[in-house]
Amino acid sequence: MDLGKLFFCGFDDFNEEAREVIQKYRPAGVLIYPGVLSKEYLFLDFMNFLSRNGRFIVSSDHEGGQLEVLKYVPSFPGNLAAGKVDPVFTGRYCEMAGRIMNTLGFNMVFAPVLDLLSEKGSAVVDLRSFGSDPEVVASHGMEACMGYFKGGVIPCIKHFPGHGKTADDSHYLLPTVNASFEELWREDLLPFRRIFQSRVKTAVMTAHVKYPAVDDLPATLSKKLITEVLREKLNFKGLVLSDAMEMKAISENFSVEEAVRFFIEAGGNMILLDNFRGSSRLLRISEETHRGRKYRKGKSGALHKDR
Repeated sequence: MDLGKLFFCGFDDFNEEAREVIQKYRPAGVLIYPGVLSKEYLFLDFMNFLSRNGRFIVSSDHEGGQLEVLKYVPSFPGNLAAGKVDPVFTGRYCEMAGRIMNTLGFNMVFAPVLDLLSEKGSAVVDLRSFGSDPEVVASHGMEACMGYFKGGVIPCIKHFPGHGKTADDSHYLLPTVNASFEELWREDLLPFRRIFQSRVKTAVMTAHVKYPAVDDLPATLSKKLITEVLREKLNFKGLVLSDAMEMKAISENFSVEEAVRFFIEAGGNMILLDNFRGSSRLLRISEETHRGRKYRKGKSGALHKDR
């Protein structure tokens, strides 16, 4: 197996180390951060390098509004504001943004956010949500996905099965959502369900959030949520990505070995690394995982961001 296909690596710079990682490990996905976009020549050099070295999924975190990383795309008022008007405007913006992204060489975008806004929710969702009404979020999420797809990029909807019901931020600790599966199905999962039923082509990004009513493991590592709910119950056939594995919800609660093994065994497809410098060790561990080796539990191998 070409283990590079398991990884979506983030690049905040384009230098000799970045070139070596891409040529040696050939990650299937490349996530471009603002550091690469800070200078036009750097971005163009990076895109030319990618085109000469194979075919890649090339994405950005450009959601519009609270999270805008592509200065070439006109600004957006944000999902919360968009959720108060006709969803058609969301679709038009996303189609325009998608066309610009496609022209620049992107073929995926880590958007839209389908998390519901909650009074007890974390600021990490906040303005990135289309609102608290699942039907409103579903309508805008649907228009966003269709707009991006028409524009020439694949949307990656997030964060399955929903990050909105917790006050904690998975960047810093492991959040818990104490809701029954029936409540999740009726509310948080409804936008995902609507989009899957429409059969518009999307990828899915998982949440580093624990849902005790379903499993003791966070969604990213949960076979019950990825295989039994997402794959079987919701009949999703597309690409499943983890959120960044360096986030403390995972890195401070699971060893690298556990995170890789649980995600793969749960039915996930691609591991997102916020920092490409972690690729070497993760590839080795993934190879060992595929060979069926067992690992001891512990935090000694935890991932940590080094930038």
